[in-house]
Amino acid sequence: MTSTYKRKPRHVTNNKTRKIGGKKMKKRRNKKRPKPPIVFGHVYSPTCGFCVMMKDEWAKLCSKTKIPVRDIGDNYDDNVASFNKEYGSDLVFSSFPTIFRLKKRNGSVEYYNGDRTVNKMRKWLYS
Repeated sequence: MTSTYKRKPRHVTNNKTRKIGGKKMKKRRNKKRPKPPIVFGHVYSPTCGFCVMMKDEWAKLCSKTKIPVRDIGDNYDDNVASFNKEYGSDLVFSSFPTIFRLKKRNGSVEYYNGDRTVNKMRKWLYS
């Protein structure tokens, strides 16, 4: 027994929209996402009040990302110098906490100056 039911064809109306089930839908374009940084981290002091307040938020951020983290919490000058030598960067800190990211080797270091919440820092990290 053959069916008389015929399926409605999907009509392409133009390049930007197409008609599916009577509704016009916009085509999704694959947007290029920015590359994540090769490393990010922060310079902190265990005696700094702001660093202690941010400790839980920083731990959450580090657990939600797969990017290598560099925490510099003691022997600041030597650790910053070894970071700069390893990545060919120009990391400088003047206060605690200093949050930074490095997009590519031998590139410039970008510093974070926004709110110290997981969502804001993660948004900045992947922007």
